[in-house]
Amino acid sequence: MAHLGFPACWPVAAIISFHFRTGKLMAAPNRKILVVENDKEEIARCEAALARHPRASTARISFVNDVLQAMDYMAGATPFNDRTAFPYPNYIFCKMELPGLPGTEFLRWVRQRSEKGKEDAPFYLYSKDLPRWAIEPLMQIGASYFVDAPVHWDSALALII
Repeated sequence: MAHLGFPACWPVAAIISFHFRTGKLMAAPNRKILVVENDKEEIARCEAALARHPRASTARISFVNDVLQAMDYMAGATPFNDRTAFPYPNYIFCKMELPGLPGTEFLRWVRQRSEKGKEDAPFYLYSKDLPRWAIEPLMQIGASYFVDAPVHWDSALALII
């Protein structure tokens, strides 16, 4: 587990082909990504990066605005109960500072679930103002990586799709 400040290179083997918790190799196509973000400009940057990506057709990004929507999405609750339209994610990116519940509460909730190992999807927390000493406790509760905000979406997507 590591802190990742973009545009630094991510550990490619850990992200592209190797699921770090299960130790299983993952196929590259059909990446499903859930982004929990309430800033429309950040969402637009992510969408623009995906549109520029040469393998954009192999990825699907779903956006939710807050932790409660993210929990509903992961649980398959209405309006996210159609898994064809709202697939279970291979990767989760979550902003720490959200209205209502913080991103860390979503992280705890995801890691406490025990639905067929799906709770092991790599979980990326990001924040603008997190002191370095606060990163290790996030890793201990289940964060896979910490990313400095704003997220450099071109680099992030290039390594997971």
